[in-house]
Amino acid sequence: MEAGLLLLAATLLMCLVRAGIGPTMWDRLLAANTLGTAVVLFLAVYGCYRGRLDFLDVALVYALINFTGTVAFLEFCEREHRVSTPSASLPSAAAAPAAPPAADA
Repeated sequence: MEAGLLLLAATLLMCLVRAGIGPTMWDRLLAANTLGTAVVLFLAVYGCYRGRLDFLDVALVYALINFTGTVAFLEFCEREHRVSTPSASLPSAAAAPAAPPAADA
């Protein structure tokens, strides 16, 4: 059990390093998401190792927060991309549908 905790601690350290030196924002986001997952695993294994099953509840809440934070950050990045490139979000005149024919009355 101690070996599993040590391996998870090493994973946490590697994720922190990757989040610090990641060349792009996406590398940092992936490292932060992996860090969150490793924290959830660490909490679950530590709780089982110590016989404290309430750590599993904390791990579950942390997993939900990690997922929600990742989705919110990706939505923010998508909105920023749409604002910074307005031509990509506007349909072109050639792609616009034709007007329906007028009905004869």
